[in-house]
Amino acid sequence: MKTILLLCLFFSFDLLAQSLWEILQSTPQNNKLKALQYRQDAQSAQTQAQLSYEAPTISLDVGSAQEKAGEDGVEYALAFSQEIQTPFALEEKNSAQRAMIRSLALSTEYENNSFVLDLALSYHLACVDKESFELLHLLVTEQKKAFDRLRVAYELGEISRKDLLFHQVEYLKLQEQERYFQRLYERSLLALQSQVQNLEIDTLTCSDMILPSEENLKIEPQKHAKLQALAYERDAATSYFKLSDSFVQSLGYSLSYEKELDKKRYGVMVSIPLTSFTSKQEQLQAQYLHTQSALEEELNSLSYELDQNAKSLRARLHSNYESYTTYQEQVIPLSKELQELSLIALFEGEGSVLESLDATRSYLSNTLGMLEKKRTYYQELFALYKITDRRLGEINE
Repeated sequence: MKTILLLCLFFSFDLLAQSLWEILQSTPQNNKLKALQYRQDAQSAQTQAQLSYEAPTISLDVGSAQEKAGEDGVEYALAFSQEIQTPFALEEKNSAQRAMIRSLALSTEYENNSFVLDLALSYHLACVDKESFELLHLLVTEQKKAFDRLRVAYELGEISRKDLLFHQVEYLKLQEQERYFQRLYERSLLALQSQVQNLEIDTLTCSDMILPSEENLKIEPQKHAKLQALAYERDAATSYFKLSDSFVQSLGYSLSYEKELDKKRYGVMVSIPLTSFTSKQEQLQAQYLHTQSALEEELNSLSYELDQNAKSLRARLHSNYESYTTYQEQVIPLSKELQELSLIALFEGEGSVLESLDATRSYLSNTLGMLEKKRTYYQELFALYKITDRRLGEINE
């Protein structure tokens, strides 16, 4: 009766289980992702503000005057002025803005994708923990049935108390392992919950997992958001250097109107700072030139580092996949068959309790070993997806 209730409980949980797709649907409301987007918007606005024209200024000067002849009245002066930054380098200015804004957008895109991949990895690892828990639950159920039959056999005098105790001890150990893997699965759900934040997770369907397969993903620089973000940042530094190389860095103008007691004046003034005659412009040029060189070297270094890490991960992934498939296709089926035959032989009087227990232990050990290989496979797979900057939609295409 207890077993039936547990099975009903598992069935009802599956009805409320979340899939990876449902979990990912909630990510737009995730606080971390929203913070990333707000940060990008703020930095984009800051970039545009740095190269925008200064706001115009209006000034009014009002005073009272009296001439010697006795005439008096109000005098005033009205002026409109503005300083225009880099007025003769509009193309470089626009190029610098576009490159920086694009770099910020790609950096945010890379961080968003990394978040999604981390979330998907947590989902897959939790599903492996669920699979381990369900394996132990199934074995406990089978061993409970076997123990009940052996207890009847002991009461009929068909087996010794020693054989019964051997099986009882193993059954109790399996129960404890079942509770351990249940706690492990619950911790995995809590870890996934802390990442998702705004979706209550009861249990997981695990029906939409990425199946282990041969993966040979390589880095495509033109599609890699992190590499492209650095490339655009380097291009922005190049445009900033061209801006600093302009002879006229800024231009100011002023329009004025003055009303005195007996006359009116109109004025136009243009001001050009002679920054070329100071060392400041040379220092700015050196700054942008060195920044451009540093970003170029950083881009080459990152590209090489990612490529080497990807090669190492592909080799480990290939080795682990081969080991996993060997266990899945050969070791586990044979271990399961041996466990079932040993149990049948025990009840038919052709095998011993110890042989049956050894076969069960072997099957459990081999299956848990396979699941550990599966866990490692997912950790290496998603690390490879992150390094190559692949999206979930591109997986197994």
